[in-house]
Amino acid sequence: TRAPRDPARKATWAECMVGSVATFVLFILGYATVPSEWLNYANGPLGWGDNTKFIFKSHMPILGLSFLPNYPFNFDFPALRDIVVTLIYGAVLTTNVIMFVRWQSRLNVKKSDDATEEVPVRRSRFGRPLRAKA
Repeated sequence: TRAPRDPARKATWAECMVGSVATFVLFILGYATVPSEWLNYANGPLGWGDNTKFIFKSHMPILGLSFLPNYPFNFDFPALRDIVVTLIYGAVLTTNVIMFVRWQSRLNVKKSDDATEEVPVRRSRFGRPLRAKA
């Protein structure tokens, strides 16, 4: 394991640029590349771009349930393809929001369960707790 970073040490320009480029790459992957590749795969090898292929039609029984023979819609493969890409966007957006919340709460001091350990009182101008040098 590595020693924690000294809170007094400021981030360098290069560290900030590497972090911003990494964030940009993750956004491009999550919001552009992965959904686009899914759509290309679904339209190409899977053949889900054809509107004539149906998972079920209004005259077909759903899951063999013959007592529901006349439901008012058709469910085709392009609809399934679009639902999957919407789920991809939803998963990426949810992960994005969770990571933003964790990043914004990274400076909060966590209360320890051990009653003998004191919570640091002094804080830096960035809200980080200050530790005494050993």
